[in-house]
Amino acid sequence: MVNTPTVVHPNPFVNTRRELPWPPPSSENGKEHTREISFQVWVLDELQAIAQRQLNGEKAMVAVTTDCSIDMQAECMSFEELADLILMLEPDDYENSLWCMKSQKEGVAVRPELHWLPCDAYTLPIEQQRNDGTTYVKTYYLKMCKSPTGTILLMVSVHPSIYQ
Repeated sequence: MVNTPTVVHPNPFVNTRRELPWPPPSSENGKEHTREISFQVWVLDELQAIAQRQLNGEKAMVAVTTDCSIDMQAECMSFEELADLILMLEPDDYENSLWCMKSQKEGVAVRPELHWLPCDAYTLPIEQQRNDGTTYVKTYYLKMCKSPTGTILLMVSVHPSIYQ
């Protein structure tokens, strides 16, 4: 019997999902095509189950980019309100999948491969009401990833969509 050592990939997502494209994408301008993933990475029902856990009182969602935190504050949106939006998503709301980089924490040194997350992006049109009683449609762009353990939603983007 031969013991074959398990090859561990430096990115935990690629380590468990070998079909994910790698080498590491580039965050440089003009290299956006290296971030594309040609298939939907996550099952929407599984993402929604995690969002439901947030509504059930568990801490099941976290913003992993500074921009996401800023955008949620600009929208005056709590994680519970974000979970409600995620539960409204339908399969047709899917836009694309791509590698996204989580924000680095100052003073914390981490291998670059660990910053990359395979994300699915969705757009969700929501009818909202103005103070004068009139309604309008606001489309949100939501980009997310499950944690390597599959228990937490890692939120990368939550903002008004440029896709209309």
